[in-house]
Amino acid sequence: MKTKKKWLSSEPPVPPVEVPKLILLYHACVQNAQELLDEAYLLARHTKFARATFLALTALEEMGKAQLVADYADNCSSAGEFKEAFHSHRTKAAYTMREVSLKIERSAFGIEQAKSATILYDVRQAQYQVETREKALYVEYGEKYEDILLPSRIAKEEFDYVLERVQDVFDEVENAEWINGRIGSKGLFK
Repeated sequence: MKTKKKWLSSEPPVPPVEVPKLILLYHACVQNAQELLDEAYLLARHTKFARATFLALTALEEMGKAQLVADYADNCSSAGEFKEAFHSHRTKAAYTMREVSLKIERSAFGIEQAKSATILYDVRQAQYQVETREKALYVEYGEKYEDILLPSRIAKEEFDYVLERVQDVFDEVENAEWINGRIGSKGLFK
């Protein structure tokens, strides 16, 4: 199981000596993601829905980063994707929505077997998360300078929608990794 970029790369595997360090990095990202989500809940309790939404979506990105780190440690993602996980909001958010595509081959006896698995994610899918995260924190303006758009325009309903999505991702990752005893995509798509 590899991302498209990893299938196309000729880079060597992650050296085994680096894997424990990457696992520590993975756990640090997961812990940070959970703390960000906890803080989002605290802000929401005090009706600070814009800032709570920002933190919830940042937590989602941090979980995406953790997943990419785990996949890099397991030689499922490329070094370039690993680096993107620390700089690109879209990459981190998109990785939480990844899917796996199986290439199936049929044997001479008609038995179907998975020949390869490709991890697919599309940074364009992350558009809503990235835009919502930014509008939750920054003042913007419309076509006229006096059309000021404040972060407070995020209502409880939008926060609740974001929070439900983020919590679903966290629960899915935690449950799959616990059940399968693995982290990253191999934990989710065993």
